[in-house]
Amino acid sequence: MRSRVVAAALTLLGTALLATGTLAGCGIGPQDHATTLATAGPTWTAPSTGTSPSAGLSIQVFLVHDGRLVQVWRQSPGGQELADVLATLCESPSARDRAEGLSSAIPNTVNRIHARIRRGVVLVQLPAAFDTLPSQDRVLAVAQLVYTVTAQLPVHGVRLMAGSRPVDTPVGSGRLVPRAVTRADFSKLAPSVD
Repeated sequence: MRSRVVAAALTLLGTALLATGTLAGCGIGPQDHATTLATAGPTWTAPSTGTSPSAGLSIQVFLVHDGRLVQVWRQSPGGQELADVLATLCESPSARDRAEGLSSAIPNTVNRIHARIRRGVVLVQLPAAFDTLPSQDRVLAVAQLVYTVTAQLPVHGVRLMAGSRPVDTPVGSGRLVPRAVTRADFSKLAPSVD
């Protein structure tokens, strides 16, 4: 019995020492008072909806502010499946989003994006409204798709399709490429790191 107590005490002591060493290694020493840490830029969060967890799941969606992507959180009524994520992305920015200067490059006439996953790449059927977008908005719309789906799903890229035929896809520079695109292709549009 005594050996169990000693073993438990040693385990507790070891855990405390490990936690102390880990915290000391984070680069923040002891302080006499609280310090506010500066952030690298503005951050936006979705307003609290007061919904229960069964009403949906909060997911990351990327909108546009001053030509760059911004991460916001949205309730996805269906969950975290591909169709649910894309449906949430297609929702128009809220009044609060618009008041904060957020927008979406995905046309508000697009209420559904058809897609499937193959070998870690989301194959997106090109919405008809995509052809009418100015070139910079096409780039931003694809960046929104790439960042949103890769944040939620175990995928690494997006490939635009017209029926069963792959379509050249715009990257951050505006150039068209004949392959799946990833976050690295839109690094200049990436959200600021807080």
